[in-house]
Amino acid sequence: MTLLLRKLDEDIAKEMDVLSTVQSLEAKRVKADLSDLKMDIATNTETLNWLTLPFMIAALVGAAVNWLVLIYASFFAQNVLTSTDEWLLVLVSVGWFLLIGWAVGLAALLLLLPLSKRLHAIRARV
Repeated sequence: MTLLLRKLDEDIAKEMDVLSTVQSLEAKRVKADLSDLKMDIATNTETLNWLTLPFMIAALVGAAVNWLVLIYASFFAQNVLTSTDEWLLVLVSVGWFLLIGWAVGLAALLLLLPLSKRLHAIRARV
């Protein structure tokens, strides 16, 4: 998410640098569109920050459950794990965090992809 936002900001800054010396009417329109895009990026950044909060809480809950399962496993280390137990441990220790990471990445793409398309549309006009 941060990498996508940084790349968009860098691309907009480069476009603004290129247009800073041009004083045509079209250049002024493009600068205005780029400024609007920067404002939308700032708004979406705030939205993404609030959106990631439940995922961070879910990661903390997953870490707590993982910790409790490890404590339980250490108390009953003499017991033999069944295949189902092994898969549950893998799910708790790995799968949950992969699911959270995938969901955050997907949410970031869904919110930032339209902004990237807008930047490409602005570039195509120039």
